[in-house]
Amino acid sequence: MNAVTSVETHRTRSPPNPANQADLVYNLVRSGRSEDARSLIPELIEHHRVRGTGASVVASAYASVGDREKAFEWLERAFQERSGYLALVAADSPYESMWADPRFRKLLERMELPSEMKPTD
Repeated sequence: MNAVTSVETHRTRSPPNPANQADLVYNLVRSGRSEDARSLIPELIEHHRVRGTGASVVASAYASVGDREKAFEWLERAFQERSGYLALVAADSPYESMWADPRFRKLLERMELPSEMKPTD
């Protein structure tokens, strides 16, 4: 079973979970299904609107599809929400293309995290 199939199967058997949805976005992009990945982002935004949490998973989804500007916008929201997930962004694969961006390093500095972290996978 590939990563997309695994996450999609879990998604249909479990209650909605924004983190799993963001993982699915990342895996869809890696599987060449960028349009399918983008189609899931409005669900994540709606979850944030209704529950007031989850900005970090929206940021992750935007980073996965390569939309840096939207990813930074949602990272800032996550920072304002004091999302605990932000402690992992420096090592999270969806953000890899953003690591060299000075804005990313500044965000890490604001969170008092090392700005030279490496991926965990």
